[in-house]
Amino acid sequence: MSLNLSIVIPAKDEESSIAELCGRIACVLAAAQLSYEIIFIDDGSEDNTWEEIKKA
Repeated sequence: MSLNLSIVIPAKDEESSIAELCGRIACVLAAAQLSYEIIFIDDGSEDNTWEEIKKA
């Protein structure tokens, strides 16, 4: 399957919302039968945003 969509998301100090955001995106795009990639830009977070991005 070829890539249909690239989503670029800037994030700064968003550790508490990364998992939910990825889940919602996956749900919507799976229903639409689109292949996708999510590209996060961690803009100097002082929390564990990057660790949460790697888990997602």
